[in-house]
Amino acid sequence: VGAGSNGGLVTVTDILPNGLSAVSMNGFGWTCDVATVKCTRSDALAGGASYPIIGLVVSVSVSAPASVTNTATVSGGGDSNPANNTASDPTTIVQLPDLTITKTHTSSFVPGQIGRAYTITVANSGGAATSGTVTVTDNLPAGLTATAMAGAGWNCDLPSRTCTRSDSLGATATYPAITLTVNVDSNPPSAVTNTAFVSGGGEVTTSNDTASDFTAIITTPANLVATAISTSQVSLTWNPVVSATGYQVLRSSNNGPFSVVGAPLSNSFIDPSLTANTTYLYRVRATDNTAVGLTSNLDLATTILFTDDPIVAGSTTMKAAHVTELRTAVNAVRAAAGLSAATFTDTSLAAGFLIEAVYMTELRSALDPARAAIGVPAMVYTDPSLATGTTIKAAHIRELRAGVK
Repeated sequence: VGAGSNGGLVTVTDILPNGLSAVSMNGFGWTCDVATVKCTRSDALAGGASYPIIGLVVSVSVSAPASVTNTATVSGGGDSNPANNTASDPTTIVQLPDLTITKTHTSSFVPGQIGRAYTITVANSGGAATSGTVTVTDNLPAGLTATAMAGAGWNCDLPSRTCTRSDSLGATATYPAITLTVNVDSNPPSAVTNTAFVSGGGEVTTSNDTASDFTAIITTPANLVATAISTSQVSLTWNPVVSATGYQVLRSSNNGPFSVVGAPLSNSFIDPSLTANTTYLYRVRATDNTAVGLTSNLDLATTILFTDDPIVAGSTTMKAAHVTELRTAVNAVRAAAGLSAATFTDTSLAAGFLIEAVYMTELRSALDPARAAIGVPAMVYTDPSLATGTTIKAAHIRELRAGVK
């Protein structure tokens, strides 16, 4: 607005108020930086003339106040009157509702659980009350089955897992929570993510209308294998559980109750200081910081070390010790099953005795009901119908050892 031309660098700086953020800034002949909200140029401007305009595009935060004032300043160009170098523009912001949603649960889930709950909460983080219908929908993942869905003031439909209401929700206020009750399938994945959505109420900002809740499921350890590695130690291994932070090993002996004997952090364990010639039963379950899972399959281990182990077909000579050791081990399994000790033919076997078919059939007949009572799978034997005069094979001995060990 002066009488003469300016000279030198001219700088325009915009000071955005809280609630506004710069998206773009440009003008013909101007060099602009949107990050600093600043433009410059160095060409001369004649007296009474105007530079091409600068366009500043902003986004408005959902939490912006009802009124803001944006201020721009110009400097440089040989200007000698800074009193008129500032322009302020009061701007009215129309307040709108903005729905948000959260979803939570407590502790990890366990297969087969009934009545676990998710809590869904809808709030208005905008500057104005809602108007019209508000709808919440839950997208339940596989592995969970919804059994109930309700909340004060909500109209919920369980099959579609949808809740609605039409009463106005004021700015910064929260509706009563919705409780979604679920049952956990017996064979679910190791983790699921449950997602809920909110819509309606007159809002225009939808980027915060989804809530996802990751849920760990402490599944049951599979393939527990217990093996005696000495007369006083049993080694246990099982498949790892993805969401577990640790495990509990449970043991029973002499048909007694199960009790926790170890808490390993990984999927293996050595149980020490055991009694020789005793059958122990084992289960394992996974844990984390909030929940304890279901117990695994059951396996047995008998603390006995067999002579000539492994027996090799065609090279290992059958001995009386092979039979007497098996008799001791089978009766240990029977004790673990709560059965009385079995009696056998030729109770005083000594070196030089012929190994007869009846010894094998007696051992099988004593072992099979004990394994059934314990709950471990039935054995499958080579030559199921051993008859008098049948040659005793290495397989016959190995199978019985496997059945007790």
